[in-house]
Amino acid sequence: MRFNLILRGTTIPIGETGAVLGRSRACSVRLDGEGVSRRHARLQVKDNIVAIEDLGSVIGVLVNGELIADPRQLKSGDVITIGRHELQFSAQHSTRPPAPKDRSPLDRIWDNDEGDYGDGPPTALDSLVLLVAPHVAQLLEAGRVEKAEHYFEQPFVSTLNVVKRTRDIEPRTHREAATLALRLARASGRQRWVNDLLDLQVAAKRALPVDLLGELANAIAEVGTTNVEALRACLAMARDGSATPDVVDNQALARLDKMVSRIAADGRGDK
Repeated sequence: MRFNLILRGTTIPIGETGAVLGRSRACSVRLDGEGVSRRHARLQVKDNIVAIEDLGSVIGVLVNGELIADPRQLKSGDVITIGRHELQFSAQHSTRPPAPKDRSPLDRIWDNDEGDYGDGPPTALDSLVLLVAPHVAQLLEAGRVEKAEHYFEQPFVSTLNVVKRTRDIEPRTHREAATLALRLARASGRQRWVNDLLDLQVAAKRALPVDLLGELANAIAEVGTTNVEALRACLAMARDGSATPDVVDNQALARLDKMVSRIAADGRGDK
């Protein structure tokens, strides 16, 4: 039995000792670009069975579009997604490899990216936030809160750092980042997600989507915030950015106003 990975038409043999995929030069299969960890995943070969394992990467490993949490046995034709890369796994008795799978939209999104993960260009980070968002949501729905935080923390923090410099964020990325930060705050009980989200709002000079104001109020009611000045700025943007009064969630704004007054009076925002 011969095992191969097919990446953009190139066949990569997998030996009996398996392979490690990642950015490091020590990896047997090197993958560059946003989100790829130095040692991202490992292929293990035993008794003519190949399994793939996530080595604690930030954005995870997908097999046929599904985020894996544990080692996953591969079958011929399975598609492994790591960052912008899609690799087709093949197991065959003949020496002739199957035709490679057509390149996916993920590859086209990342075509021009050659940088390492970090505080890269805003468009690349926007893509990274959107890339991990559905997997973070999936982990939250499964109750795997710590893993969800692990996947989302670095993309979120890197995006925040870039926005602080550029004052720019795509609307869709802004909504996804805000939605997940609020969900993580309530699921984990960690105030830092609220504080960082408020910092993101101020840095981007962009009001929180109106339908998320109630979620912000709920999150602060549960975990608190020490970022009261940023909260005041966000409330001002929410009011100033609305075209008509009926667009504003007045009930949520009233709750948040009371929270600001209480936090200011107490001198602290902890719950």
